[in-house]
Amino acid sequence: MPGEFSSPEQMKEAFGSPVRPAARGTAGAHIAELIKTMLEKKASGIDLK
Repeated sequence: MPGEFSSPEQMKEAFGSPVRPAARGTAGAHIAELIKTMLEKKASGIDLK
């Protein structure tokens, strides 16, 4: 699926910084999941407005 991350390295490239949901706690993991979902929708051409 386009926009899906299979490794922390791919997430690091997309977000520009290391992504460690466990180190950031539950809220950080939730935010990372929201960002991932938005990027997937954007990559598949879904209008986010």
